[in-house]
Amino acid sequence: MNITKTNDLSSRELLARESRSTLPTRPSIVRIVDFHGLSRSMQERFASCARGSLAPKPLAVATVRSRAGLLFGAAVAFGVGLLIAVVAFGFGDLGQRQAMHDTSALPVYVVAVSSLTLGAVQLLVRRLQRKALPWQRAHYVFPLTLIDARDELLRVISLGDVQSAERDPHARRDVRVVIVNGEVLTLPCRDEAHAVATLRAIESGRDEARAARDSDERITLMFTLDPLQRPRLSSPLGPRGDLAQRLPPWTTRAWIVAPIAGLLLAQPARAARNAASDRALFSAANERGDTASFESYLALGGKRSEEVRTVLLPRAELRLAEKEGTVEAIDRFRTTHPDQIPQEVDVARRTAMLDELDRAKKRGTVAALQDFARRRPDHGLENELSDAMHAMFAPALDAYRQKPMPSQEVRSFVERLFAWSEAKAHAGSTSTTIQIRFHKRLSPSMRRADKHVAEHHWFIGEASYPSRYFDATHAEKRERAHGEVLARRVADAFGPTVFTVVLGPRLEDAQDKLPEVTEPTLFVTHVEDWKGTFDGSITKPRGVWVGLTHRFEAVFVIPGDDQPLRFELESAEPIPANVIKDHPEGGTPSQPLEEKIYGTMADGAFKKFSERFCAAFLPSTTG
Repeated sequence: MNITKTNDLSSRELLARESRSTLPTRPSIVRIVDFHGLSRSMQERFASCARGSLAPKPLAVATVRSRAGLLFGAAVAFGVGLLIAVVAFGFGDLGQRQAMHDTSALPVYVVAVSSLTLGAVQLLVRRLQRKALPWQRAHYVFPLTLIDARDELLRVISLGDVQSAERDPHARRDVRVVIVNGEVLTLPCRDEAHAVATLRAIESGRDEARAARDSDERITLMFTLDPLQRPRLSSPLGPRGDLAQRLPPWTTRAWIVAPIAGLLLAQPARAARNAASDRALFSAANERGDTASFESYLALGGKRSEEVRTVLLPRAELRLAEKEGTVEAIDRFRTTHPDQIPQEVDVARRTAMLDELDRAKKRGTVAALQDFARRRPDHGLENELSDAMHAMFAPALDAYRQKPMPSQEVRSFVERLFAWSEAKAHAGSTSTTIQIRFHKRLSPSMRRADKHVAEHHWFIGEASYPSRYFDATHAEKRERAHGEVLARRVADAFGPTVFTVVLGPRLEDAQDKLPEVTEPTLFVTHVEDWKGTFDGSITKPRGVWVGLTHRFEAVFVIPGDDQPLRFELESAEPIPANVIKDHPEGGTPSQPLEEKIYGTMADGAFKKFSERFCAAFLPSTTG
């Protein structure tokens, strides 16, 4: 804000010296003065006064605080950024659905072009407005008047018509001016000091303006106080043109340019972008040369889709299918081109099928051949597959016969097992699996063991009951761990090329009779029995424990064969003193010592069963 004094003398003193004319009474509170309607001399006078180069100089200047320039600049940046983003989105990308923009993208183009046009046009209008006015756009406080000179229409308010002037309660650095007719005018100030100075200038001028209204004073002196006071005489010489430039008529309608431009230019912009993207898409598809790229181009609806559909895509699919050497690739080509080169497709498919069978044979297992037959039910290679199956079973059986057999019964059983599995494979079976299924039989003696420890004076509570460590949850964990070891040993004994040994679903504990089977199955039934032995401690660790006997019954069954292999084992497991010795402090509530004691006993029994069973029924690996 600029504050200057008009003279060393007060305006009242200057007015007192003039007595020939009186100050005219203002007909209205706010007077509108069209700057273009003033004479050239008056225009130059007001512009000079506003610039402070001619009296009366403004007592205060409240410049316009506007963010319109930033907003319109942001509109330009937003429009440019949005246009770049929408053009780049999916441009030339075969994997992007928006590589070719449909009409649903038009609103985005309209917004981008409209925003860009709006910001650019309004910035141009603001520049023309600044150049058109020969003064700074602001509110000017002169000795007698407050002039709103933000544009060419000057709003002149006599300071005598100011009812009140105060600091704006919502923005303390601004001045709030209330005119007697109730109109409110806010003068933006730079800071609080600027606001205080502006307020003082208004209050000082208001008193003088009210005092001067009824004075009989000369107009010539008013000329020194009011920048818009007409002189008594004016020179006929001098320039006559308008000092301020008149804005072109279109600037008053600049707001409608943006939506019109957006509506008119959005479609051409989208079409130009799509044409460029189409060229990039076709070039990318040709460079890659794969079926996926050409299919993507077709899905996007490129301009050269017919050429791609009838020439480039079939050529790429057949070439890639033969290069892959897979049945799927040939089948895809035959499906998409059912009427094209059928003889070549049949030859290519048989070649791919033979290649896949060779890969299965190289894996060296019957399971691989069965997997091939399961995946390719229409392979058409019955003779080749039968020969490959026999080539797997015969060497495996010969290798098994070369090993020392535990007994003739075992040899006979294994030969029947091989014969049944090969016959099943030749019949089209896609599996030569041996299952191992566990069955835990309920033990009535464990209740007596629980009762015994409960009545013993070394009983320590729930953790002492032995039956809780032989429930279904504990049994399943032990069966899974030891069953996986047993499965590996059986598979190694027969050789990995023929059989796949897996753990099958366990039988219910209450089930007494073994179920019928559809594939070779080794049933392992086990039960725990207490025969009255126990031990305990009254010191550390305190507790009472029982010794258990574990009984195992194994039955190896071939479907349709009435001569299964049987094996039984009874293992008395004493209380492991080493576990007790290694844990003198006992266990914890979450991991009681009894868990380790009975777990060690059960693991020892399962391990002993696996070793004895393998020794009795599997060939020696050292023979």
